[in-house]
Amino acid sequence: MDRYRQYLVRNLAEKNDLTENQIDTTIDIFEKGYIDSIGIFSLLVEIEDNLEIELSLEDISSLDVYNINNIASLIETKCQ
Repeated sequence: MDRYRQYLVRNLAEKNDLTENQIDTTIDIFEKGYIDSIGIFSLLVEIEDNLEIELSLEDISSLDVYNINNIASLIETKCQ
């Protein structure tokens, strides 16, 4: 999962003009302002394209996708 967490941290850091060390993987990325409602869908599409996985609405709705650690866990599950 570390690989996927790093991927997400790098992605959000670049999009928010931050260093990777400034991204907390345990907080709500919406509340922190790292991403908005359109941004989360863009991120999920990018994940699907770059990692060649398919995320269903059920996958997304059953998980707190507002947390980097949870998104990384979802990716890990889909890549197995």
